[in-house]
Amino acid sequence: MVNPTYVDFSIYPYCNLRCDFCYAEAECESTISNHLLKVSDFEDIFEQFDQIGILRVGFEGGEPFLRKDWFEILKLADKHYFNYFVNTNATMIDESIAKKLAQTNVDRICVSLDGPTAQIHDKSRGKSGTFELTKRGIINLMNCGIAVDGIITLTKYSLLRTACMGNWDDWLDRFPFLTGKFITADFHADCLFLPLGYHLFMSFSCTFGYFFTFQIHPKKKGITPMRLDKYLKVSRLIKRRTVANEVADAGRILINGKVAKASQAVNAGDIIEVTFGNRPIKVRVLSDEEPRTKDVAREMYEVIAE
Repeated sequence: MVNPTYVDFSIYPYCNLRCDFCYAEAECESTISNHLLKVSDFEDIFEQFDQIGILRVGFEGGEPFLRKDWFEILKLADKHYFNYFVNTNATMIDESIAKKLAQTNVDRICVSLDGPTAQIHDKSRGKSGTFELTKRGIINLMNCGIAVDGIITLTKYSLLRTACMGNWDDWLDRFPFLTGKFITADFHADCLFLPLGYHLFMSFSCTFGYFFTFQIHPKKKGITPMRLDKYLKVSRLIKRRTVANEVADAGRILINGKVAKASQAVNAGDIIEVTFGNRPIKVRVLSDEEPRTKDVAREMYEVIAE
């Protein structure tokens, strides 16, 4: 049997919005505590993820940020092998939340943004004022250096009000707050037309059930390079990111002959030397892109000496 390498993990069934195409329920305090996983349950589950070789986990809801113990869960996730990202509507991400996220190992935050104006977005999300809160959340994340992906759900209402869908570059111009001093966005046509669940087709506002994604990057910096501690983990040279941090802090990792910090960027062609326990190893970086499967991870480097 082939073990999975990717998991979608719904950690909270309720949401603070009322999207007409979504199955998530409105928040109900009287029933929440009866069936939620406890923090100790997550520790057991994460251990199982490590054991079967899970490489990537997507945390979603509902709205994950409604959980009062959300950052306890992320703190646990940081101790384990897998990379993770979070799906959110970003309405709860103020400056303090963004700064706390920047202290975690989250790979990226995926934000729902259904149109370039409050009229379109708020209509889809079922609550006025949502667009401004989501926009604030995205900017707070970017100001803290956190990578952001956007998810746009297409509905009859949003499609008719954003004109031509044939030229995706035109859509970028319709999100003026993304194209200012700090942020630019790139739409990915290869992510188009992924079918959503059956619930979407039950909505009166939708004529077809598709969404597409885009990535937002700092305009001047481009795509953020992979950190050393993350590279060591995803390449499986060291299985846990926390351990990679400890080894780096002890001065036992060199990049191109110089002692490297855990936060140092890794680029293709770099020579990395790691002294871990009694097993020193020297490798050349062949790829600094995140692998999609465990098998590909071994192709990220070649061993020079061990």
